[in-house]
Amino acid sequence: MNKKMSHILKRTYGAELRAITMGIVEQGRRKVEALENLGAVKNPENNNEAMEQQFRALQESMLSQFKLQQDQWQKQQEQMKIQQEQMQKSIQEQMRQMLQFQHPYGNNKEGEEGDGKLTIVTTHASSDKKNAVLSQFRRKILKLSDSIEEDISGVSKYALENMKVSWEKQFDDIKRLHLELTTEHGMEEVDDELEDIERKMNTKINNIILKIGGLKEESQAVELKRIQIPCFNRNMEEWSSFHDLFKKLVDRNAQLSEVQKLYYLKTNLRGEAFRLVQHLQVTEANYRAAWELLEKRYDNKRILFTKLIDKILDHPNINSLSAASIRNLVDSVNESIHALRAMGIPLEHADPIIARIIIRKLDKDGLIQYEHNVKKSKEIQKLEDVMDFLEQQYQALEASTSKKYAVSATY
Repeated sequence: MNKKMSHILKRTYGAELRAITMGIVEQGRRKVEALENLGAVKNPENNNEAMEQQFRALQESMLSQFKLQQDQWQKQQEQMKIQQEQMQKSIQEQMRQMLQFQHPYGNNKEGEEGDGKLTIVTTHASSDKKNAVLSQFRRKILKLSDSIEEDISGVSKYALENMKVSWEKQFDDIKRLHLELTTEHGMEEVDDELEDIERKMNTKINNIILKIGGLKEESQAVELKRIQIPCFNRNMEEWSSFHDLFKKLVDRNAQLSEVQKLYYLKTNLRGEAFRLVQHLQVTEANYRAAWELLEKRYDNKRILFTKLIDKILDHPNINSLSAASIRNLVDSVNESIHALRAMGIPLEHADPIIARIIIRKLDKDGLIQYEHNVKKSKEIQKLEDVMDFLEQQYQALEASTSKKYAVSATY
């Protein structure tokens, strides 16, 4: 449209210039005729000098008029260019208004113009896309779930291997949709659905492996899909385990690209930990950036040490001895002790202090039983002795509880 308009304008102004030039020539011709009528041209021998002067004056007049008209034509060219630009802007504005008026979602729209292109952004379109992705995500989960529930008895080894590969491909599609839902639409509620279908698939794959006596050797990238890396949310006590496992299985895997590593990292993060890196696009450069963000937030030995010690100190006291209460105390203490030692903190000299803290968690009956159990009453208590005592108490209470249920069941 712009080219056609420019051609029309140029043709119009070009015609005007030709008309002006022809007018100047015609004026010159008429002046020559006037001079001839006066006799200047008819008697050149008597008036040669006067005739030359008049013709020179005529020539200069024609050149001056021609230059003046040429200047006017150049100005008209500039005006034509300005008019063309204004007309182009007017057409673009009319197109933008037409697109806004014709958009089916009424007032929920914004017009954005950049790089010569018009973009219409609507909240309805975003909502429709989210619903479409969510629907596709759940259809694929249902399809994979139905396939997993099929009976594999009597199926050949070759068919089982193909079945496993098919499940893994379907699960890759599900994870891709899950990543889109969580990163672009903030739908963290679909995490449970992903974990549930992943657990079912891994259980069935393990059954296949047991059935066929092991699968053929595959690449490390494929084997990684079979290994369930525990997801990390924000628990500082679980960071060290997640960090070491992920580094061993993924980060140091030379067969995986940085893009694949970042994809695996994002799909194994939940809650606050996922939100910390969700803004990073899945690119080669962003994998190291994501690890730096996570390590900066969670690789804090001082905070971890404080949490582990507080876990022992703040464990609730046992008001009445029961198998469950003793088991919880033993598990909590063992978990904290092993984590502290994994951090490289020497606990040899702190053993008696920790042992005393644990003993004070017992009720009166528990303290009496512990004192009866002490063999060397005048020596400082050892943490190992205290933990052995608690383990014996747990087993005794668990055994007595089981016998009571067995007796009541017979009546």
